[in-house]
Amino acid sequence: MWGVYDCPYRLFDVDDLLVNTAGAVAGWLVAGPVARVLPALETLDGRALAVRPVPFGRRTVALVVDLAGYAVTSTVTAGVLASTGFMGYARWAPVGVFVAWFVLQPMATGATPGKRLLLLRLEALDGGPLAPWRLTVRALVLGVAALPLLAGLFLAMAVLSYDPSLPGLIATARRADGREAATLAALYPGELLMALAALAGVATYALRTLRHPEGLGPHERLSGVRNAALPHSRAARPPENRVVAAREF
Repeated sequence: MWGVYDCPYRLFDVDDLLVNTAGAVAGWLVAGPVARVLPALETLDGRALAVRPVPFGRRTVALVVDLAGYAVTSTVTAGVLASTGFMGYARWAPVGVFVAWFVLQPMATGATPGKRLLLLRLEALDGGPLAPWRLTVRALVLGVAALPLLAGLFLAMAVLSYDPSLPGLIATARRADGREAATLAALYPGELLMALAALAGVATYALRTLRHPEGLGPHERLSGVRNAALPHSRAARPPENRVVAAREF
């Protein structure tokens, strides 16, 4: 019952071990015949990349990874600078980390850490090099659009630093009810409206990206820098002309 009751104990049962092991063995025995009936994973990956080389969900996950990494890195950097007596520099740590993460790294390597993890890279729409001003415009527009998500990450980090225990978080969530939420909304109507406006802005931004014929977001159209998919190590890619035709379609 870890996480439900605020107690530091766990219970072990031999029957659980036997049942879990038997379930793993049964799953292994069933997975073999089923896997032989289904298409090969390489074929499925190749078909998916041919139809939609850069899926919206893949880009979103890369953005979330980048924002989470930026939030952690900037917070740690500011804390280290403040603890070593460089308080003036600590105030500028988020700006410096932002430039290094979203401008300098793509200019040097062609991708941010999140994009590299999701097998994406940045390329200019005209096929030219990644100019610093293009990456700066892209980062600023995308950063403004992602401010609500970034603020949520910082808030989550603040909550975890205040009470990092999972039972404590669950107890806090259990104490919150509808009446408390209504009270907070009545006390802070301006903040609530700002939060709703931010969520509406994020939803509008996502819809405009999805409705674009080539799936380009406003930050990509303004900067002239788009996402491109790196080839999967095991994907059976179709001929290049078919990929280009599918991308143009």
